[in-house]
This record gives sequence, structure tokens and C-alpha cells, in this order.
Amino acid sequence: MLSCLALTLMSVNSVFQRLGWLVLLLVIAQGCSGSGDGSAPLRGTVLLRGQPIQVRGRSDGLGWVKLKLLPADVALTDTSKIVEAGVSESGEFQIQKHNGNGKAGLLPGKYRLGLEVEDQGKRLYPEYDLTRSKLLRDLKPGDENLVLDFAGP
Repeated sequence: MLSCLALTLMSVNSVFQRLGWLVLLLVIAQGCSGSGDGSAPLRGTVLLRGQPIQVRGRSDGLGWVKLKLLPADVALTDTSKIVEAGVSESGEFQIQKHNGNGKAGLLPGKYRLGLEVEDQGKRLYPEYDLTRSKLLRDLKPGDENLVLDFAGP
């Protein structure tokens, strides 16, 4: 009787070990499969009147162009929800992380778009600052060829 009970306990223990491994593998698979919240990386080009924004001080580290996005339904004062992306000399940008939740990419929806452009200590194009900009755009994360033309058609 005692040996039968010991055998049963060992079988139950083996089942629990296998279940433990299965749960661990499922957790790892979920972590590797993406964010699971519908977000995805976003890539594209930022233009001003059809051209990449030129900043003379960029090569010296004294100038930059940043694209800023904020969900349209979020107050401008909620800076924790702002997503930023550096813009290259050719106008290219890439968003890999979504601020606020640390997940990969950007969530789909309508966004307010803004620019931060600085050249040798001087702020350029203040009319496109996120707090002043009236530009709204429906964004579909995963888009690889998005063109955002400020002051364009």
C-alpha cells in the first residue's frame, strides 16, 4: 500500500514538473512574439515643404530634428505619452518603442504631430512645435513608407 502511494506521488510530481516546464515555455513564447497590444514599429520620412529639413549644426552636434507624436485624445500636458523619434539628414525616422508602456512600436490611432528643430542653439519652426501644431494624422503602425510633410499639401 505504501509503495503504491509513493508511486502515485512520484507520478503526480512528474506531471507537475512537466506542467511547470510547459508554463515556462508558454511565458517565453509570449515574450518573444511581440508586444501583443497591437503596436508595431513605424518608419517613414519627415519633410518640410517637400524637402528634408536642413540643419547646419547637425554635424557638430549643435542641431537636430525630432518628430514628436501624441495620441490626439491625450492632453498636451501629459508628456509621458509623447513618442519621439530622431530625424536623419535625409528625413528618415524610425519608431521602435512606445513611451509609456515600453512595448515595441506605436499603437494605431489618431496622433497630433509636431517637430522640434534646433540649429546652433536657436529653435526653428516654432509653429510646428507639438503644443502649437494643428496637424493630426491617423497612423497605422507597421507602415514602412509613411511620408509626413509639414506645410505640404
